[in-house]
Amino acid sequence: MRTLLLGTLTLISLDFYAFSGAGAGTERNPYLITNCDELFEMRNELSAYYKLMNDIDMRNWIEENSPQYGWSPIGTSSSPFTGSFDGNNKCILNLRISRETSNDIGLFGYAESATISNLIIINPQIQGNDNVAAILGQRYASSRYDESGPGSLLINNCYVIGGIIRGNNCVGSIMGYNYCSGHAGSLTIEKCHNSANITGISKIGGICGSMIGYASPGLYIRDSYSIGDITGTSMIGGILGHSETGYSWISKYDCGRPDLVCERTYVKGNIKGNENTNGIAGFASAHAWQPGSWGSPSITGVYTMSSNVCAADSIRGDYRICSSVSSKNNYALASTIMLLQNEVVDEVEDNDNNGTSMGERMLQKDATYEGLGWDFTNVWSDLSSYNEFPVLKNQSSAPIVSSFEVKSKSVIKGEASYTNGTIYVIINNVLYQSPIEDGKWEIVLGQMEEGTKAVVFGAEYGKVPSSIVKVFAKETIEKPTVILGDANNDGSINTVDVVSIVNYILGKPSSSFNAENADINNDGRILIDDAVETIIFIMNEQ
Repeated sequence: MRTLLLGTLTLISLDFYAFSGAGAGTERNPYLITNCDELFEMRNELSAYYKLMNDIDMRNWIEENSPQYGWSPIGTSSSPFTGSFDGNNKCILNLRISRETSNDIGLFGYAESATISNLIIINPQIQGNDNVAAILGQRYASSRYDESGPGSLLINNCYVIGGIIRGNNCVGSIMGYNYCSGHAGSLTIEKCHNSANITGISKIGGICGSMIGYASPGLYIRDSYSIGDITGTSMIGGILGHSETGYSWISKYDCGRPDLVCERTYVKGNIKGNENTNGIAGFASAHAWQPGSWGSPSITGVYTMSSNVCAADSIRGDYRICSSVSSKNNYALASTIMLLQNEVVDEVEDNDNNGTSMGERMLQKDATYEGLGWDFTNVWSDLSSYNEFPVLKNQSSAPIVSSFEVKSKSVIKGEASYTNGTIYVIINNVLYQSPIEDGKWEIVLGQMEEGTKAVVFGAEYGKVPSSIVKVFAKETIEKPTVILGDANNDGSINTVDVVSIVNYILGKPSSSFNAENADINNDGRILIDDAVETIIFIMNEQ
């Protein structure tokens, strides 16, 4: 009896400490995450339901708990995340992971059937080896034929804003690597956005590094966009670095090939690679069916890359869209600079690989995208008030930067179209914040060198953050204040100034003479008229 009681108490104790916050971990009553400790505790119950209740800044927590390696990703190959995480449109700021020899790197390291939604990650600094992203490193879902495998994975309405993501192979912002085969469930990435800079070697994409499917129901990237710089060596794409579909037995008498769909996406920024580098998708392959000893089973599945827009600033690579001939009905910015490997500008022509050329003004109109099937009622915001490229529904409008000055204490400031919100500025991987007051904002910084880059974005209360604006610090030469009539530059206007002007005309100027102040009638010359105008000014003042 005593043994049974102790065992029961142990189970209760373990269950109690699995998650220290509120909630029960169910769909109706999810665990409520309010701080970094509770976020970390998700790894204790990988199949539960979670909801983020407020913004979380991870900088201090990481410095106190894991300063060398940073965040430890949630989920591993032996214990994958299979639950549901609702970010509730809240932000995780300053996520840092420094694990350059480790695989499966991200806020979540490894998942199978799961849902990750409504999550915003701001200023991530992430370094890993293979399968690296800010949201999810890897999903591997497989089954043998005639057996059921893991269910579907949905990543929906997730944003990665600013920051740097580095790895070697299979690197993206939302997801690093996906593999599914047999009866495994589908992968869907939709309504996601990236503005982080992403670098690696092979299979590098703005949204996903690599997507592979063999006889799984389908792989989908939809209604998403990336405006960060994407850099690598081979299989580099603005949205998707590497994609591959093929047939596989799903029963003794049936074989299937999944759908692979990349549609209604767009890219900006710079894309650089050496081989298989394109504006939307780097390398795309769909293997054909070869009849086997069991005859010729039915084959399903399509490969679709359509309704996408490449508006990249430059591409050092092959095509503006993709090298796959299955690319149809895509547009591209006519002014995108295409570069050969020696950095020489290349001339391209409109075709399935390069898309149809459009001017910038045409790519800032709803009608252009509506013709490709984009939904401006439920998914994308009306462009008429932005005069910009599309943004997702509920995104804030981008702020205006009026100046970024180089001084002993540099100042960056500007305006916003809303008064209830926050402006974020990232400089040298450091995140600054400013409230908006009367439609204006200002941040006083330390000393900055000329050319320092700042990434600026805003978040209106109740909305997700805007797209980023990039600006560079400029040195400003402060001109002395002009006081017309103060010819001797002593800060006042009196008869001494009249004498100074007359002496200047006679060729005997004083050392304190200020020609700009003396030219009171502003005609570019200093004559007796300026002395007379100064006398009249003095008399009027008296």
